[in-house]
Amino acid sequence: MYSVMMDETTYTSNLEQVTISVRFIFEGPIEEWFLDITAIADNTGEALARHLIARMESDSLSLNQALSQSYDGAGNMSGQYRGVQARVWEQYPHVTYVYCYAHNLNHLLVNICSQVPVARDFFALVEELYVIIEGSSKRHFFISAQKRHRPNETPRQLAGLSDSPGIVKQ
Repeated sequence: MYSVMMDETTYTSNLEQVTISVRFIFEGPIEEWFLDITAIADNTGEALARHLIARMESDSLSLNQALSQSYDGAGNMSGQYRGVQARVWEQYPHVTYVYCYAHNLNHLLVNICSQVPVARDFFALVEELYVIIEGSSKRHFFISAQKRHRPNETPRQLAGLSDSPGIVKQ
């Protein structure tokens, strides 16, 4: 028996990606295993549910064995009628939906940091450095050259700060 977690994000390359993890207990402490990260074109609840079910089946993890499913509060994930949780529940009514409270914790930490001047200034500086580096034509030239010389490798990209409210936007 296990629990499945799925999250969707936009990566630095502006690709929508979805991650899937499972949590389980097997002769000891709780284990969490990362199963998949995949670029997706369709982020509707229906498409994401199909992807989740297919991925679990490809790893021989039947959702008949799952106890719970966990997602963030986005409508396409947690929507009562058309979200992933609803689509999974239609086929596997024993798989209980549990909201992912780690997302609430992240929002709380963002809000707290926005209220502390030193933290707010620090994150504002980090964001300014990112903007300067990201806007550098030399950096983009270097990445283009790296792609030409090493076509099978993905160049490392910088990631900006989260668009979560409060840190840099004030």
